[in-house]
Amino acid sequence: MNAKPHALEVLLACLERLRTRNLAWAGFAESHHADMVAGRFANMAASVDAMERELVAIADEEDMRIRSTLELAIELELPDDPPPRLTDLADRLPAAWADQLRAAGKNLRDAVILAEDAGRRSSELALIGLKVSQGAIRLAQEAATRSIRPPAAYVRSGQRTAGTAVPVFQRAWKA
Repeated sequence: MNAKPHALEVLLACLERLRTRNLAWAGFAESHHADMVAGRFANMAASVDAMERELVAIADEEDMRIRSTLELAIELELPDDPPPRLTDLADRLPAAWADQLRAAGKNLRDAVILAEDAGRRSSELALIGLKVSQGAIRLAQEAATRSIRPPAAYVRSGQRTAGTAVPVFQRAWKA
Protein backbone atom coordinates (compact mmCIF):
# COMPACT_ATOMS: atom_id res chain seq x y z
CA MET A 1 0.00 0.00 0.00
CA ASN A 2 1.81 3.10 -1.25
CA ALA A 3 -0.90 5.73 -1.13
CA LYS A 4 -3.10 6.31 1.88
CA PRO A 5 -6.52 4.77 1.17
CA HIS A 6 -9.28 7.31 0.55
CA ALA A 7 -11.52 5.54 3.09
CA LEU A 8 -8.80 6.03 5.72
CA GLU A 9 -8.60 9.76 4.93
CA VAL A 10 -12.39 10.02 5.24
CA LEU A 11 -12.39 8.01 8.48
CA LEU A 12 -9.67 10.16 10.05
CA ALA A 13 -11.56 13.33 9.08
CA CYS A 14 -14.80 11.88 10.54
CA LEU A 15 -13.07 10.98 13.79
CA GLU A 16 -11.70 14.51 14.11
CA ARG A 17 -15.10 16.09 13.35
CA LEU A 18 -16.76 13.76 15.85
CA ARG A 19 -14.21 14.75 18.48
CA THR A 20 -14.85 18.43 17.80
CA ARG A 21 -18.63 17.97 17.91
CA ASN A 22 -18.50 15.97 21.16
CA LEU A 23 -16.36 18.65 22.77
CA ALA A 24 -18.82 21.30 21.59
CA TRP A 25 -21.71 19.26 23.00
CA ALA A 26 -19.85 18.90 26.30
CA GLY A 27 -19.42 22.68 26.39
CA PHE A 28 -23.16 23.19 25.83
CA ALA A 29 -23.93 20.60 28.53
CA GLU A 30 -21.60 22.37 30.99
CA SER A 31 -23.28 25.68 30.18
CA HIS A 32 -26.70 24.08 30.62
CA HIS A 33 -25.63 22.67 33.98
CA ALA A 34 -24.38 26.08 35.14
CA ASP A 35 -27.67 27.68 34.01
CA MET A 36 -29.66 25.07 35.96
CA VAL A 37 -27.64 25.67 39.10
CA ALA A 38 -28.04 29.44 38.76
CA GLY A 39 -31.72 29.22 37.81
CA ARG A 40 -31.29 30.98 34.46
CA PHE A 41 -34.27 29.32 32.78
CA ALA A 42 -34.21 31.36 29.55
CA ASN A 43 -30.58 30.39 28.99
CA MET A 44 -31.40 26.75 29.70
CA ALA A 45 -33.87 26.66 26.81
CA ALA A 46 -31.28 28.10 24.43
CA SER A 47 -28.62 25.62 25.52
CA VAL A 48 -31.03 22.70 25.06
CA ASP A 49 -31.65 23.83 21.47
CA ALA A 50 -27.90 24.04 20.83
CA MET A 51 -27.37 20.61 22.40
CA GLU A 52 -30.07 19.08 20.19
CA ARG A 53 -28.54 20.58 17.04
CA GLU A 54 -25.14 19.24 18.03
CA LEU A 55 -26.57 15.76 18.65
CA VAL A 56 -28.12 15.71 15.17
CA ALA A 57 -24.75 16.70 13.68
CA ILE A 58 -23.03 13.98 15.75
CA ALA A 59 -25.49 11.39 14.45
CA ASP A 60 -24.77 12.43 10.84
CA GLU A 61 -21.02 12.21 11.41
CA GLU A 62 -21.43 8.86 13.12
CA ASP A 63 -23.19 7.51 10.02
CA MET A 64 -20.29 8.71 7.86
CA ARG A 65 -17.80 7.14 10.29
CA ILE A 66 -19.54 3.77 10.05
CA ARG A 67 -19.63 3.88 6.25
CA SER A 68 -15.97 4.83 5.97
CA THR A 69 -15.03 2.15 8.49
CA LEU A 70 -16.81 -0.46 6.39
CA GLU A 71 -15.18 0.81 3.19
CA LEU A 72 -11.75 0.66 4.79
CA ALA A 73 -12.46 -2.83 6.09
CA ILE A 74 -13.29 -3.97 2.56
CA GLU A 75 -10.09 -2.36 1.21
CA LEU A 76 -8.07 -4.10 3.94
CA GLU A 77 -9.87 -7.39 3.27
CA LEU A 78 -11.38 -7.55 6.75
CA PRO A 79 -14.87 -8.90 7.38
CA ASP A 80 -17.38 -6.07 7.55
CA ASP A 81 -20.04 -7.86 9.60
CA PRO A 82 -19.79 -6.95 12.41
CA PRO A 83 -17.98 -3.72 11.60
CA PRO A 84 -14.34 -3.95 12.68
CA ARG A 85 -12.97 -1.94 15.57
CA LEU A 86 -10.42 0.77 14.93
CA THR A 87 -7.73 -1.40 16.49
CA ASP A 88 -8.50 -4.18 13.98
CA LEU A 89 -8.14 -1.69 11.12
CA ALA A 90 -4.94 -0.24 12.60
CA ASP A 91 -3.41 -3.71 12.87
CA ARG A 92 -3.68 -4.05 9.07
CA LEU A 93 -2.23 -0.64 8.23
CA PRO A 94 1.40 0.49 7.94
CA ALA A 95 2.77 1.77 11.26
CA ALA A 96 2.52 5.51 10.54
CA TRP A 97 -1.10 5.29 9.40
CA ALA A 98 -1.95 2.90 12.23
CA ASP A 99 -0.54 5.33 14.80
CA GLN A 100 -2.55 8.13 13.23
CA LEU A 101 -5.76 6.07 13.39
CA ARG A 102 -5.13 4.95 16.97
CA ALA A 103 -4.42 8.53 18.07
CA ALA A 104 -7.61 9.79 16.39
CA GLY A 105 -9.60 7.01 18.06
CA LYS A 106 -8.11 7.81 21.48
CA ASN A 107 -8.82 11.52 21.06
CA LEU A 108 -12.43 10.75 20.15
CA ARG A 109 -12.83 8.40 23.14
CA ASP A 110 -11.51 11.10 25.48
CA ALA A 111 -13.97 13.64 24.04
CA VAL A 112 -16.87 11.20 24.33
CA ILE A 113 -16.00 10.47 27.97
CA LEU A 114 -15.94 14.21 28.68
CA ALA A 115 -19.32 14.65 26.93
CA GLU A 116 -20.83 11.71 28.81
CA ASP A 117 -19.69 13.12 32.15
CA ALA A 118 -21.13 16.54 31.34
CA GLY A 119 -24.39 14.98 30.23
CA ARG A 120 -24.61 12.80 33.31
CA ARG A 121 -24.10 15.80 35.63
CA SER A 122 -26.84 17.77 33.88
CA SER A 123 -29.13 14.77 33.88
CA GLU A 124 -28.62 14.09 37.59
CA LEU A 125 -29.25 17.73 38.45
CA ALA A 126 -32.37 17.79 36.28
CA LEU A 127 -33.64 14.63 38.01
CA ILE A 128 -33.11 16.21 41.43
CA GLY A 129 -34.93 19.32 40.23
CA LEU A 130 -37.79 17.19 38.94
CA LYS A 131 -38.15 15.40 42.28
CA VAL A 132 -38.05 18.69 44.20
CA SER A 133 -40.64 20.30 41.95
CA GLN A 134 -42.90 17.21 42.11
CA GLY A 135 -42.69 17.34 45.91
CA ALA A 136 -43.50 21.04 45.95
CA ILE A 137 -46.46 20.47 43.63
CA ARG A 138 -47.73 17.63 45.83
CA LEU A 139 -47.48 19.81 48.95
CA ALA A 140 -49.27 22.67 47.20
CA GLN A 141 -52.03 20.31 46.06
CA GLU A 142 -52.48 18.98 49.59
CA ALA A 143 -52.62 22.52 51.00
CA ALA A 144 -55.15 23.54 48.34
CA THR A 145 -57.29 20.49 49.08
CA ARG A 146 -57.23 21.24 52.81
CA SER A 147 -58.16 24.87 52.25
CA ILE A 148 -61.22 24.10 50.10
CA ARG A 149 -62.51 21.12 52.12
CA PRO A 150 -65.72 22.10 53.90
CA PRO A 151 -65.47 22.19 57.67
CA ALA A 152 -66.61 19.08 59.49
CA ALA A 153 -70.14 19.09 60.82
CA TYR A 154 -69.35 17.41 64.11
CA VAL A 155 -66.98 18.08 66.89
CA ARG A 156 -65.13 15.35 68.76
CA SER A 157 -63.26 16.15 71.93
CA GLY A 158 -63.35 19.84 71.13
CA GLN A 159 -61.91 19.37 67.60
CA ARG A 160 -63.61 19.13 64.27
CA THR A 161 -63.54 15.71 62.69
CA ALA A 162 -61.57 15.40 59.47
CA GLY A 163 -61.31 12.65 56.86
CA THR A 164 -64.66 11.03 57.66
CA ALA A 165 -68.14 11.85 56.46
CA VAL A 166 -69.74 10.89 59.77
CA PRO A 167 -67.86 10.70 63.03
CA VAL A 168 -67.56 7.18 64.31
CA PHE A 169 -66.76 6.44 67.90
CA GLN A 170 -64.25 3.61 68.28
CA ARG A 171 -66.09 1.90 71.13
CA ALA A 172 -69.16 1.36 68.95
CA TRP A 173 -67.17 -0.90 66.65
CA LYS A 174 -65.45 -2.98 69.28
CA ALA A 175 -66.90 -6.40 69.92
